[in-house]
Amino acid sequence: MKRRSYRGVMPRVQTYDQNVVPLAQTTRERFASAPVGGVAAGIAAGLQQLGQTGADFADTKQRIFEEQQERAAKEADNQWETIVQDAVDNPETGFMTYKGQGAVDALDPTLKNLEERADEIKKALPSELARRLFQESYDQKAIRLRSQLSRYVAGEHRTSLIETADSRRKLAINGAAGNFKSLEDSESYIATAKSEVDAIGKLEGWEPPTLAAKRLETESEARKLIAGRLTDVNPDTAEAYVEQFKGRFTAADLDRVNDDIRIKRNAIAAEQRRVEAEQRAAAAAAKAEAREAIATDEAKLANGAGKPEDWERIAQRREAIGDTSGAVTARTKGIEMAAALTYKGQGLPQLDARIAELTAKQSKGGLTPAEAAELKGVEALRTQTAERLNGSGGAMAQQEFATGQAMPALNPRDPASFSARSQFAIAAAQQYGRNRVEPLTAPEAASLKELITGSQADRLKAAQFIRKFPDVRAQIGAAYQIAGEDAGFRQAIALSSLPGGVGVSLMRDVLNGPDALKANPKVWSENLARVTWAEAGIPALRAMGPDYVNQVSEAAKALYASAAARDGVTEFNEERYKTAIQVATGAHRRNGVWYGGFTTYQGQPVSVPPSMSSESLMRRFARATGPAYSAAALNGSPVWPDGSAVASGDLRKLTPVRVREAQYGFRTRNGSFLASKKGGPWLVDARRLPDK
Repeated sequence: MKRRSYRGVMPRVQTYDQNVVPLAQTTRERFASAPVGGVAAGIAAGLQQLGQTGADFADTKQRIFEEQQERAAKEADNQWETIVQDAVDNPETGFMTYKGQGAVDALDPTLKNLEERADEIKKALPSELARRLFQESYDQKAIRLRSQLSRYVAGEHRTSLIETADSRRKLAINGAAGNFKSLEDSESYIATAKSEVDAIGKLEGWEPPTLAAKRLETESEARKLIAGRLTDVNPDTAEAYVEQFKGRFTAADLDRVNDDIRIKRNAIAAEQRRVEAEQRAAAAAAKAEAREAIATDEAKLANGAGKPEDWERIAQRREAIGDTSGAVTARTKGIEMAAALTYKGQGLPQLDARIAELTAKQSKGGLTPAEAAELKGVEALRTQTAERLNGSGGAMAQQEFATGQAMPALNPRDPASFSARSQFAIAAAQQYGRNRVEPLTAPEAASLKELITGSQADRLKAAQFIRKFPDVRAQIGAAYQIAGEDAGFRQAIALSSLPGGVGVSLMRDVLNGPDALKANPKVWSENLARVTWAEAGIPALRAMGPDYVNQVSEAAKALYASAAARDGVTEFNEERYKTAIQVATGAHRRNGVWYGGFTTYQGQPVSVPPSMSSESLMRRFARATGPAYSAAALNGSPVWPDGSAVASGDLRKLTPVRVREAQYGFRTRNGSFLASKKGGPWLVDARRLPDK
């Protein structure tokens, strides 16, 4: 801030010319000889000079005093000026920092404070002369100071009035904006704001054009704020307001308001799109969550859990999320499940019959939606049933599925568990028409397969495990499950059931045969053995099927090798091999009687089951009557090719041919089998024919 000077002219005491005090006379001058003229004249002159010297001394003393008082007054004046400078111009506390009404309010206290400080300085002066000199200077400066400060206060007062009016103008503008919902109230506030502009114009001295422009600016500012508030609520309402008062906006404010309305509309549209997108996303997420929950429950049902009505609930849940096609599918699956539950205990023939019935109706276009779903369910059940039945231990798995009855677990240390499993497996095989009893589950069969591919000791362990099943049918079925292509192992198990310890001995010989042959390969001739087999084995065994023929062939080779090793044979022996072939079919001596093996009938070789002697078998066929054959028949009555009945006497002329176990067909002279009236070869069970 530019420092102001409040200094005046300090009054000075009257002095001699040039403010110089004459120097005193020297001693020589003072006591010099008197001029010629006499003693008296000299004395008079000396006395006169002495008087003058005394007067000059007093004058000099007064002058010195006055100058000292003037200096004191001057120093006091400077002190007061410093105080004034700080009181007025201090950038933090000085009077000039007061604005508007604050300056008006601070004027008198400031002047009074400076006056009091001047009095304090004045009282501290050493003489009345110094106080008078200070007072004279102070009076002049105080007048100027009051004038200067008063002019400043007058300006600030005007500024205060303008600022106050402008504040009221702004309050009125804000009031108009705050009452934007009431046109009457907002217009009243706008009128107040314009009246405050008039007051400011009067203080500023505005010309009419300037005043009109300022009034428009104020009104435009208020209406811009009102339009902004309306825009926030509803851009359409704001647009109508602007249209109504568009002549009362400045061009810039009108553009700004229209831009704000456009931006707000775009923002509302964008927000609407965002909200709709969020709603769609939330709905999609909820639907996806519902779909996932439904899919989880459907997976549980598809795996066999739940009931048909659970699919109906799934259908209702899918309808709730708008998935009508999924609902139809769910209801269809419910009907399929109901069909599966209805037919789950039936075998493949029964399922095939129902499928054929529904398919026939479908071909005529007559299936209802429920029947179509049933057909689909039965077909799916048929596929699942076939898959289970075709798996290792499949009949047992199907029995579990159909009845919900768990198959008995096997415990190697508990014979009763093997007995229970055998019964379960036999019942399952009978229920589902399986030709072979399979008492092992797939995992059990897999573990035993690892043994039979190992050492001879491991193969023996596997065989001993299988022999724990008390039923021969279960033993043979288990051998088929684990042996795979190892036909010799399968026949070893079949032979092991022969009574009197013979079976176990034969089983060991069959299992040991491969190692014996490796140790003594010269005892075997593949070419000679093939010829012998074709003569001694094939004719009687051909009708038993390739699996059985292969089993006997492999077992015979193993038995021959084991016997040759025991007896020290060193080359192929045809008779020994023929004996081994018969033994491999189950031929054995018991109580002096040969059971099993081969016999001849009317010159044709016939295979004898191990449970019978050849004599017993031939007696049964030779003495059987018509009624006996009827009782032993497995599939109706026999007929000739022309369809005529066959008499029992005619049967005695035909060669019995063993086809499995103790079941026999009859070969005619042309080599074909005698047919059954029901179709296929006519078969009888020799065990049912009387032995007498």
